[in-house]
Amino acid sequence: MRSPVGPSVGWDLERLLDKAGCTTSKRSDPDQLADEKLERCKAFLAWVEEAVMALDSVPERRLIVSGAAKLLKQAGKAVKPGEDVDLFLAVTDKGDPSCVALLKLGELGFAWQEARRHLPGNVGDRARRMWLSTPYVIGAPHLSPKRVDRLLNDPARLGDQVVEAMHEHLQGCDVCRSAYPNAAQREFTSH
Repeated sequence: MRSPVGPSVGWDLERLLDKAGCTTSKRSDPDQLADEKLERCKAFLAWVEEAVMALDSVPERRLIVSGAAKLLKQAGKAVKPGEDVDLFLAVTDKGDPSCVALLKLGELGFAWQEARRHLPGNVGDRARRMWLSTPYVIGAPHLSPKRVDRLLNDPARLGDQVVEAMHEHLQGCDVCRSAYPNAAQREFTSH
């Protein structure tokens, strides 16, 4: 099994499999994975590959791999064995904006919180309680002030893909556009 994700995050395949939770006991040998687990790992790694390629920064790409592995592990606790990847894929597409959309904006922490809110069981219950008990999150902008500041003052640090995604989001999201009118009115390039 080869995956272009490894080089895009600066890891070899063994380390990538280990970080993604696709290992066999103490070894990260894809030939030792059971066929069913290998298929689940392939589906999971395909999702990870698409997510990491939406960002330009190697550190952020690595955070996606480790965050996705943690969410997959949490999903696995909420369902029967073998259903973890299906649940992972479902919860990352839920929300407005979804985990996937937030990852493309570089809002990694918010993205994983959004996905956890859609998990069944204790992890999802805890995430929903936290979300509902924090009054400012409902109706709050999807972009953090820190990232918008970086967009305005140092877009090169974000990378071309994130700058483009943030700009598109600011144009299409009334909440973020009204929260950050200066950013919504500017054209950006990361060069």
